[in-house]
Amino acid sequence: MSTHEIDPTPLLGRSLEESREALLARAVPLPPRGEMIIEGLTDDEEHRFLDAIAEA
Repeated sequence: MSTHEIDPTPLLGRSLEESREALLARAVPLPPRGEMIIEGLTDDEEHRFLDAIAEA
């Protein structure tokens, strides 16, 4: 437990969550499906992995 006192006045009425618009503005799109490859996977493992992502 902290022994420091905090003045909550500056936080009253403010949300710590960001708006949907702010989050979407910072979002980075996923690369094309063909570029989402993990090195060292067999072709079968790669296809199963990508299919699992597509189903999620």
